[in-house]
Amino acid sequence: MLLAILLAIATPGCFVFDESLYMNRDASTPGTDGGPPLLALADVCTGELPVVTFEDGATSWLRSFDTRGLSDDHSNLSCTGRPSPGPEGFFAIDMTAGERWHIHVRRRSSGADPVLYLLRQICDERNCDRPNGLDACRTDSDEHLSLVAGQTGRYFVGIDSSNSEGFAGSVEVFRPECGNGVQEHGESCEPGVNPSLTCSDQCRVVLAGGASEHEVNDDAFMANELDVTGGAMSVGGRVGALCELDVYAVDVPEGGGSIRASLRTAGGADCPSNTPSTELQLVGADGIVVLGTGTARGASSCPSIDETDSFANGLAAGRYHLRVYAVNEAIDRPFDYSLRVEVVTP
Repeated sequence: MLLAILLAIATPGCFVFDESLYMNRDASTPGTDGGPPLLALADVCTGELPVVTFEDGATSWLRSFDTRGLSDDHSNLSCTGRPSPGPEGFFAIDMTAGERWHIHVRRRSSGADPVLYLLRQICDERNCDRPNGLDACRTDSDEHLSLVAGQTGRYFVGIDSSNSEGFAGSVEVFRPECGNGVQEHGESCEPGVNPSLTCSDQCRVVLAGGASEHEVNDDAFMANELDVTGGAMSVGGRVGALCELDVYAVDVPEGGGSIRASLRTAGGADCPSNTPSTELQLVGADGIVVLGTGTARGASSCPSIDETDSFANGLAAGRYHLRVYAVNEAIDRPFDYSLRVEVVTP
């Protein structure tokens, strides 16, 4: 199988969460006292590469790096759908099938635009396809990637840049274990840790109707699960920060069905014309493939997915994802929204 990429106390208009589970440590100057050790990234994806090794008892692996001075051997669109003209460097991770991993790259200087991608089994930078790459957060933001290893073996991580000069930063690798009684970076929750949350056996927060989103929920692995078994439901959320993504998991029951979804203002009204530009996407079970994107209808400037959208009709039983995405170039302020979701069965 392909590696899947995909990434509280709630009061109206305010979403509070443990930011350390998302942002974690700062990217210190590479190799300096008090900062993480320097990782000598391989300039090309051949030969010997540095390999992630967890020290005894460690729950993460943290290193600093600098891609400036490395060469640009890989710039095509295959990894992320956008060019990555900066110099890139590589390191390796030995994974066991079924393990969950989380990789977080942080930039140290302004103007940096990290790109992160994985190569499966063969360390050849041409062996990259879009589901294995991530460039979601754009300039002056971090990038982080969650995955489940499809096979046991060595995998290769590439750190690239959307700007030509490269950048200095840090990379931290986590191997979260759902069900170990400790909430870790890369998990939305841990069963039994926070009694105020309903936490699934996959370490995802389950929301009931009327609830607000629980951060962090910006990829399929940390998506908020929506319990739509009782019919249509609405939840509240906010986009405009932390990569401008909210992801919700929706299950279509045995026998199949169709998904309906609509974005509205936090009060449930039609969105006025000055609402920040936002997309509503229906994504497949892998959290990667976009099945379709909703459109604005009627008096509302916010998108919806309805019976006229063939991509949302006649879906097979299984898990799907709704992704609320604030268009980075257009977002100028946070947008508090209400998301109404319904699964229509035959």
